[in-house]
Amino acid sequence: MRTIQHTVTLDYYDGPIVFEGRDRIGGIYIAVAGPDHGINPVYAVVGVSPENLYDFRNGKVDLRTLMLKAGSEEWFLASPNDSTEEFSLEPQFSELDASEYLPGSGYKLDSGISSDVAVLDAAQRRQSLVIELKVEPPESENDHRIQLASLVQLLDLTRKLVSHACKAARIEANTIRNSKTRSVKAPALDVVVPTLPGSFCMLLEERSEGQNSEENELAQGLRRIDSLFDHFGTRNVKLTEQHFRLVDQHLATTYMKLLNFLKQGKVGFLYTWAEPNFSRTHQRSIAAAQAIRLSNSIADLRKREFEEVMLQGQLVKADLKTGSWCLEFGKELYRGKLAVDPSILDGLTVGNRYTFTCREEIETVGATDRELKARYLLDVSST
Repeated sequence: MRTIQHTVTLDYYDGPIVFEGRDRIGGIYIAVAGPDHGINPVYAVVGVSPENLYDFRNGKVDLRTLMLKAGSEEWFLASPNDSTEEFSLEPQFSELDASEYLPGSGYKLDSGISSDVAVLDAAQRRQSLVIELKVEPPESENDHRIQLASLVQLLDLTRKLVSHACKAARIEANTIRNSKTRSVKAPALDVVVPTLPGSFCMLLEERSEGQNSEENELAQGLRRIDSLFDHFGTRNVKLTEQHFRLVDQHLATTYMKLLNFLKQGKVGFLYTWAEPNFSRTHQRSIAAAQAIRLSNSIADLRKREFEEVMLQGQLVKADLKTGSWCLEFGKELYRGKLAVDPSILDGLTVGNRYTFTCREEIETVGATDRELKARYLLDVSST
């Protein structure tokens, strides 16, 4: 007998009333709860194509139309098997449009509400924190696809954004507790349901590594990312500038890289996350046009917000060809580059003491994208 596995809940009321299922060879099905939905629900099930499921998931077709089209040749009844969590499909030989299981006209999914339901259900069924990523690149307008280079870059930026946010949350928590920062691995994420229907969409799950803590560090990091989307999406410039000064530089830099990626690719971006005990999801989004505006405005803001520092010490190195320099103060060595014409180093004498005015930035270094603080010399005066 053919069986299907419940994969994604699309609508919920005291239990799943519409869900997506898959058989053992990847076939896609839609299951709809019958009129006596309750403790022992019976579902009407039809096989659907990815294109028809996409249209339904995005509110382009109502459920009745989908069921009639997909179930014109065959349809099934199914009940949950609690021991295997599978549904055995019983073929029906009557017409679907004459049965009591056919839903009424006009029932459509709202893509936002459906995403909330699916993420909450996934978190509860998996007993884990889950994140749904949804992107809208130009190539997905008429097809369910994304360029491989874009997907790799997006996942890498997401990983770094989460990692820096969690690290910043950990440092703040340890500072409040007046304890030293512990060296803890960043939370690990796995792709568990790739290429869900709807633009280009995938589900990420927190990998359980047996670590017990009072608070979920990944959730703390995600709340910081929520805050980034909230504050940098506002038109209140003063509030944005004030918040920007409080954001960890590594986190702010990675967020800027994400905005630049969305801007350059004209990509819309949405993420939804939930823990098993949530009653509602956390969801944030940036449309492609909004990403362009935000990227430009925050780039201008960052030019005004670069930190200028004054360093005093004995000149150890001044290389006119490469523009590199080094000051020594006590046991500290301050190294940097030039932000202006190399002639600013003319006439300086190694061994003499100077005051260097520098601009500090966060830069990505090497193939591993390690981020380091860089100093650029703006002005020199004798000490």
